[in-house]
Amino acid sequence: MSFDNQLALSIIATQINDHGFYFKNIALRNAYDVFLLSKKTVAKNAFNKFINLKNPLNCFLATCYEVFNKPKSLKYVNSKDIEAYLKSFNQLLADEKLRNKSYRKIKKTLFI
Repeated sequence: MSFDNQLALSIIATQINDHGFYFKNIALRNAYDVFLLSKKTVAKNAFNKFINLKNPLNCFLATCYEVFNKPKSLKYVNSKDIEAYLKSFNQLLADEKLRNKSYRKIKKTLFI
């Protein structure tokens, strides 16, 4: 697999398969894998061929960018959706009650 596809697969494993995009959480193991793979490829260009998954992939990349203190290799394509996702991610990270309430609501929604 190419580095672009490995990068996308690392993100898809948590964001799509484990519903990380909906819960707005991050698996540090996958985030570190993305960080290492971003050293070998241009991360923001790696998702151009994934039309339907582009937003969740870029949101995870933006989250990694923030968590790892803005390394140049994790630059992402900015949009209003990504800014809203990051704002919500940071709010949930800072407020445990809000995080628990949101988790229960999303879990119920995904179950239905």
